[in-house]
Amino acid sequence: NIQQTNDKIEFSNFCSKHDLPYPKMLKEISNSDYPLIVKPSDCFSGVGVSVVNHPEKLSRAFAWAQRCSPTNKAIAQPFISGQLFSASVFYNNGRVRYFVVKENSHIDPFSVDESYVVQLPKGTDQILQDLFAKIFRVLGKHQKFFHTQFILKDSKIFLIELMLRCPGDLYGRLVELSTNFDYFGNYI
Repeated sequence: NIQQTNDKIEFSNFCSKHDLPYPKMLKEISNSDYPLIVKPSDCFSGVGVSVVNHPEKLSRAFAWAQRCSPTNKAIAQPFISGQLFSASVFYNNGRVRYFVVKENSHIDPFSVDESYVVQLPKGTDQILQDLFAKIFRVLGKHQKFFHTQFILKDSKIFLIELMLRCPGDLYGRLVELSTNFDYFGNYI
């Protein structure tokens, strides 16, 4: 499971296999696919990511992403313009509990520099509940936690990544201060 979620190519295959919503990996690119996003398959935090609006910029974006990749692999996906969110999702005694954080990027468009806990509208929240329950079913009965980033556009959710580990920075502390939930105690 870890390899299927850490590598963007494997994650794309994982989502496709389990009918999870995500921006499909483009194996062949046509003029109608632009704009698209090119990124290393195995980097995080916006490293090596480019948005490509014209075919003549594609080979340069792939070369940059591959240089940034430890394995020299890159992928292209449709560029989804929407709001970035993340969620830490816990499973305990048959109950799914999650915290949604709105993420903004003011300095670098692919690296989060502002985030805060939010409550999504009821309809979107129900879609997330169903999606998170499905992900736990797919991951198996031993998985009790995951963290994800997703884009919300017009009430549609597109998974960007799925980690089977606690996120970095002070994410857990943000959730604790905003909700009084013992994030790290529950993670452990």
